[in-house]
Amino acid sequence: MFGLEKPHKPLGILTVFLPLVTFLESIVLVVYSSSFLIALPLFLIFLVLGILSLSCLSCFLYRKWLLGICGIVILFLLCSTVHLVMGKFACLLVNWVGREWTGSLHRFFWWKHKVFCWLYYPFKLFLSLTGLIGLCLILISWFFRWKLQRYVSSETVETDMEVLTTMNEQPSMEEQNAALSIHSDLEMMSYFILFRRIIAIVVLLNVLCILSTVYIPLRNIWIQTRQTTNLEDCHFILTPGNCMLPFPSDNILSESSPFLRRNQFKGLPIFRFRKEWDAEWLSLDDMDGFSRLSPIVFSLENLNPDDLIDYDQLYLSLSDNSTTILIDATTGDRVAHFYSSNHFFDDSDPYAAVAMHPAEPLQEGHRYIVGVRNIRNRRNHSILAPTPKGFQIIRDNLTCATFDETLCRHHQYVQLQQIYHRNIFPVLLQYGFVLPQIQIAWQFTVKSKNATLQFANTIRSILYTLWLSADNQADKPRIEIDEIREYDCKHSLKERGWVRKIHGQVFNVPLFLEKDTPGSKLSHPLRQTGTSVVPFTVLLPCSLCQTGNQASMLLQYGHGLMGSQGEAQSDYLKRMANDYNAVIWAVDWRGMSQYDILSVFKMLLFEPDHFALLPHNILQGLSDATVVLWTMLSGNFLEWEAMQVNSTPVFPYCSMNGYHLNLSSIPIGYYGNSQGGILGAALVGFSPMYSSGVLGVAGAPYSLLLSQSIDAIPYIRALQVELYLRDVPLYLSLIQQLWDIGEPTGWLSTLIDDGKYILIHAAIQDKQVPIAGAEVLGRGLQTQLMGPRERTVLGWSNDENNITWLYPHSQLVEWSVAQDAGFPPHECIRRTWKQVVQSMEFLFSQGYTFVQVCQEENDCELSSCTYV
Repeated sequence: MFGLEKPHKPLGILTVFLPLVTFLESIVLVVYSSSFLIALPLFLIFLVLGILSLSCLSCFLYRKWLLGICGIVILFLLCSTVHLVMGKFACLLVNWVGREWTGSLHRFFWWKHKVFCWLYYPFKLFLSLTGLIGLCLILISWFFRWKLQRYVSSETVETDMEVLTTMNEQPSMEEQNAALSIHSDLEMMSYFILFRRIIAIVVLLNVLCILSTVYIPLRNIWIQTRQTTNLEDCHFILTPGNCMLPFPSDNILSESSPFLRRNQFKGLPIFRFRKEWDAEWLSLDDMDGFSRLSPIVFSLENLNPDDLIDYDQLYLSLSDNSTTILIDATTGDRVAHFYSSNHFFDDSDPYAAVAMHPAEPLQEGHRYIVGVRNIRNRRNHSILAPTPKGFQIIRDNLTCATFDETLCRHHQYVQLQQIYHRNIFPVLLQYGFVLPQIQIAWQFTVKSKNATLQFANTIRSILYTLWLSADNQADKPRIEIDEIREYDCKHSLKERGWVRKIHGQVFNVPLFLEKDTPGSKLSHPLRQTGTSVVPFTVLLPCSLCQTGNQASMLLQYGHGLMGSQGEAQSDYLKRMANDYNAVIWAVDWRGMSQYDILSVFKMLLFEPDHFALLPHNILQGLSDATVVLWTMLSGNFLEWEAMQVNSTPVFPYCSMNGYHLNLSSIPIGYYGNSQGGILGAALVGFSPMYSSGVLGVAGAPYSLLLSQSIDAIPYIRALQVELYLRDVPLYLSLIQQLWDIGEPTGWLSTLIDDGKYILIHAAIQDKQVPIAGAEVLGRGLQTQLMGPRERTVLGWSNDENNITWLYPHSQLVEWSVAQDAGFPPHECIRRTWKQVVQSMEFLFSQGYTFVQVCQEENDCELSSCTYV
């Protein structure tokens, strides 16, 4: 069963298994301690164990059994010793750290961990004992088998068997001895079979024990059981779980300046392994407020999330009975909002934070007020969650001495009381709130458009100067073709593909990052630091081979999450390109392509405070894509032989004028799906060459998508290596302030003000880009809505399904996808003919033409994902 007839197999497995389990448990211990001093000796120990393990494996491979068995015994003893020492040290660590915990809650967790230690250490001991017994049984069974094989191979077997079969009624002494010898050998064989079964049971128990000793601490390290921040570093404490909450809040704005400053952020999430945040990467200087779609994060002790409003009941957030309220204090309007049930609300954590999301982008430069009331205690639904003491001081005009003077150590609480009673509480009272019922309230200001796009505007200015400059043509971006692949187009209509695939590179593309490598950040001050090379792909459809056919559009395709430009060769794009004579081209999304996976996971796992590298690289990617398109159009690339079919240019009507681009000479379009749709909104806003775009299964903001998308779970789990689970909502809200320039949120005003029109396709059942994100994006772009007639969405009327307009307009189309449609909802829409017709007509007309596909009943319900 376990390969005991070939001893090198179980020995090899055991040799690898012991150090591996010890290594896993050491990771748990390091995570618990968050100490480099513990990690370093453990690393040295595992270096020794690894060398010994490889030595044992080498002995077994070369069948040096005795030497290998001695090595594995030593390896086992070392691993067992490390197991026991780590178990004892883990308990000492909990006792030591527990003394620093204060309050009844923390004492509870201390005792919980002490009980855990009482169970954990016996598990470790049991692991060592069962492993030792298992090893002994394996050695004994091999001894029995070796002796049995020697006996079976000996010449005495045949003689003994002859004696046994010819025994008479009165056997001689020799015959009796032969019979006893055979009986002894058979008994030895039965022992061997018995030992195999015992070994199976012991190994099973050993595995269960190992899983227990690894799982118990792994389960507990995700629970934050420590005070998140040092009170001495905090401003006035409104919530006990984290002095930075609620967030965003004007409480952290400078009193002397309307701009954010790095040193004002007190109470930042604490890392497990690192001491503090790297302030140079926070990149929030000169922000005069917060993101338009920033998650609104707060915490109450043991709050019940069931009392918050989810997206399916969005309309309740505008009712008089709502437990939460979001008010535009500048206009006096209520704003719909919802609670995002997510992957990181820990019911066992009494101070678990929750995030509310605005259902539409907030207005730039406006001040907003948040109020929370009547939230019940999730441990006892008959009572309310307690009001934080810090907020109670402000609400009831108390003095800090009433509770604890440390709450007010670093802030003039009297000034806060004046601000609240002058600017916040009167507004809440106008909307039916009663002062004693308010559990927490605060205000925040949304940043301006200029503050959001300051980096992007600088880059666009540099590019614009480059385009208009006629000096030194050698430094201009230029195209070189690396490879041209020709294909046979003698196929039926449905099988038509590409006649030619072109791989090339654009040289001298302006670089604004500090280094031309993944994981770099923008230069400071922002300037061009050099040049880079950007690969691209161009695909010519077979339909251009037909006499008289000309290319109708140069269509850029944006690939999905951590993908590549190779996705432009997908079958559905192949069909679409042939049906509409569209030339497809693509580049990799810098910052979020397959080449950035390692740098992104490195950042999430070890340097979450370096998140700025992601939007910085995305912004560089927007610049790269814009320069590639400009280089194609402004030079003579479209007249090259590679861009000719049957010796005829595919774009014969293009009129080029040196480096001065005539945009009206060629139809240009953008089409992207998933991540390509999300980043596509930013690209259409960033690039002056696009006037419209089609965004498939897109949404915003990224912080909302990360909290709901099933694709985001691995990234959230990676974050939890450095961040405590309680801090993840706050972290997502913080990074949203940085992410705006690299996703639709930062470009919504630009798209509307510049008259650029967007068509959004969304699937109601989508689990990868949830429908909530698509509808938030649609509201931000002031789209019309088309979808199934029975579906009612806040902010739109069902009558819009019958509206046809004669002027360009952005549009959101929602599709209902059947479970047996053949593809997941996220993949289905792009493969349907209705979507293709709608998208291409929209792009050809630059937003003036919209094909109605939901006029009849069930028109927006897809039972099949077929391209017909």
